[in-house]
Amino acid sequence: MRFNHLFLGLFCLIVTSTVNAQSNSYPTDLSTWIGAEAKYTINKKWSVGLEAQSRTDLRYGNLNALFLSPSVSWKPMKHLQTGLSYRMTSVPYSNATSNRVGKHRLTADFTFRKIEDLFLSKKSRVGLSLRLRGTTEHQAEERVENTARLKVKLEYNLPKTKLDLFASTELFYRFQRDLVYTFLEVESVNALSKYRVKFGGSYPLGDQHSIKLFGMHQWRYPDGTNEFVLGLGYTYEINSKK
Repeated sequence: MRFNHLFLGLFCLIVTSTVNAQSNSYPTDLSTWIGAEAKYTINKKWSVGLEAQSRTDLRYGNLNALFLSPSVSWKPMKHLQTGLSYRMTSVPYSNATSNRVGKHRLTADFTFRKIEDLFLSKKSRVGLSLRLRGTTEHQAEERVENTARLKVKLEYNLPKTKLDLFASTELFYRFQRDLVYTFLEVESVNALSKYRVKFGGSYPLGDQHSIKLFGMHQWRYPDGTNEFVLGLGYTYEINSKK
């Protein structure tokens, strides 16, 4: 019981800190992320998925990004899940033209799941996971973006309901984020590039369908801009084992 109260307290703390951050720092950007994903479970260890998402600037009505991403995941053991994905994204070429250009991203994930089981002897309503993610993103006429990400996620199932609440925080560390020009050479600097705090909930609509609503506040470095995102997601599990 104390463990459940601890995790619920941490969840409330993350949500409260995000609300306070929004009140103290008005977001320079306001966006919506709307997506849909189909998942297919091959067996107990392997599954594949296909996700599509649009990201729109609410203030100006511009389509900032539209992407399609196939993925595959593998669960070699109860507490470990790995995954690979490819993402093709359409983004504006520049602010001065309506032309668009493609970006290509490869992602590798290592997720440590159900960490709460290491502390509890019986099933709990809370969940804790930690994800390590590496991405490499390519766009014509731009420098390659190589980023390492660390995400901690808390989940809580409300008693007598199917509603799962979640809160997470994530750090982005970009390699060669900045270039420093000296008289003799050009030096690259690795540094923190983004920080996210996210909270929301998911609800199943039968055995195969579910929806997710979330709010997210993210800060970018070194320019100091920040953005608040409202998100809606839909998931269809083709052969759900529930």
